[in-house]
Amino acid sequence: MVIRTLSALHYRNLNEIVVDFSEGVNLLYGDNGQGKTNLVESIYFITHLDSFRTGQLAAVIQNGQRAGHIQARIDSRGQQCKATVEITPRGRRVWLDDVPIRRLSEYVGRFFSIVFNPENLFAFRQQPHERRMTLDRYLSFLEPEYVAALREFRAIHAQKNQLLKAEQRPDLADWNGLFAQKCYTIGVYRRDLIAALNPLLSQVHQRLVGRASALRLVYQPSLGGSVEDMRERLAAVEPQEVRSRFALFGVHRDDMQLVDGTGRQSEQFSQGEFRLALLALKLAMSEYLAGRELSRPVLIFDDVFSELDQTVHQRLTEELTRLSNQIFITATDRQPGDRMPGARIMEIRDGNVLDEERYRR
Repeated sequence: MVIRTLSALHYRNLNEIVVDFSEGVNLLYGDNGQGKTNLVESIYFITHLDSFRTGQLAAVIQNGQRAGHIQARIDSRGQQCKATVEITPRGRRVWLDDVPIRRLSEYVGRFFSIVFNPENLFAFRQQPHERRMTLDRYLSFLEPEYVAALREFRAIHAQKNQLLKAEQRPDLADWNGLFAQKCYTIGVYRRDLIAALNPLLSQVHQRLVGRASALRLVYQPSLGGSVEDMRERLAAVEPQEVRSRFALFGVHRDDMQLVDGTGRQSEQFSQGEFRLALLALKLAMSEYLAGRELSRPVLIFDDVFSELDQTVHQRLTEELTRLSNQIFITATDRQPGDRMPGARIMEIRDGNVLDEERYRR
């Protein structure tokens, strides 16, 4: 997947910009507060229809404006299209090749980007919801059936919670049966993806740290076993759930942890160790998508080189240089781009994009 051009209007502090990108490495540099992260956030938004920084749509709209707009020409799976998104505080309107898209899931399934952002380090490390959401996004792109299973689970989950709040226990058994079936299906998808990711995760992490690595992602289900095992477990905890008035067990409570070869989980990692582990996970997912012969995702690395020592900086540069993905990197200076042959280097200043290649001609 390649974003050829992108235009943005009234998106955070970005002025009315139109910019062409390289299909390889794009370095966006500038002082803090100039709009680097805002620009890569708009790239992420055009592929996922949400932000990696906030759940509030109003936050991405420029102050004093009623709506923000992003438009891009995107190559994906051998086809080029024009994607247009209008963002208002109450929702998003989306067009593909000027045709309105009624179901946003039809749009999101076409494009994919992977982001590394320092602000997400804490969320992924401390919040199980963030870890589940990351896995769900990958699976939703990989497996259309997963999207359907997740949608059906959420409807069943909502109905079960209504019954628990109303203390309608006679109806719970039937709904628990449906609940267990969807938990089992979703759990199988999650386990299979993690099993496929782990060999790649260990290899990428080894290249980044420069030594043997047994880093892996470990799945921690809230309910385990067969569908019947799950139904029995749900029946046993029914009094507890009735008292709580919401579902206490199920795939909405699943977790997954990064674990090293000694058995340490991610909350025991140092900040630097966790940073490299999460980077390895993002890069492993990119390799996995490529291995599935799907469109290579756009990779976004926001402030990725900060707090890395010189040796790790060099290893990461080598890792990114060998990739065939379109890559966006933000930094406070242009040095990372100078170390990557062929990189397009652009300065971001006061919400404007200054293309240095164009100025040199």
